[in-house]
Amino acid sequence: MSAPTCALGIRLPAPYWGLLQLRPIHRSSTGYFRYNQLEFFVQDTWKITARLTLDYGMRFAWIPPQYDAKNQIALFDPSAYKAADAVTIDPNSGNIITADGGNPLNGIVYTKSGQLPAGGWGGRGIMPEPRFGFAFDLFGDHKTILRGGAGMMHDRTQGNLIFNTVFNNPAVVQTPSYPTTILPIFQPYRRPLPKLPY
Repeated sequence: MSAPTCALGIRLPAPYWGLLQLRPIHRSSTGYFRYNQLEFFVQDTWKITARLTLDYGMRFAWIPPQYDAKNQIALFDPSAYKAADAVTIDPNSGNIITADGGNPLNGIVYTKSGQLPAGGWGGRGIMPEPRFGFAFDLFGDHKTILRGGAGMMHDRTQGNLIFNTVFNNPAVVQTPSYPTTILPIFQPYRRPLPKLPY
């Protein structure tokens, strides 16, 4: 069935003539991401001479990975893959041949079942972050001071490493399949198309 046209020969959209075409849609899961962080430090200042002051200390940081509060994280683990449970792929379509059996989730492990730590992988524990700084009076007149410092810092693991393991979790992501047929949905409301004056 082809779409009707107006007097100008322009095709009219499907809702105007009572038909709608459905396409496959994709529904992803919702992430409930959380994180914790704890840091503490010790510091001291030592005025060695009237012209040189040192600042030094140690900061300690505990920065575990983000996690999903609903334990939706899933990852592929090669050690969990079993060749006997492999699926067969149709070389022409790329689809799984379901008649041949197999497990499409073969090798996938989950935080929900305790197979993975809460964030998908373990944290780095408490990390030491040393700091050192100085101030030096170049000419002894307190007008020109050279200052400097250095330290080690850590940052949280980049979030997309966690987020994608939820949004692409094959156990919770659904891709419903609808035929791409045309469905008559506005039939009771169909009226003849008006003739345009030009």
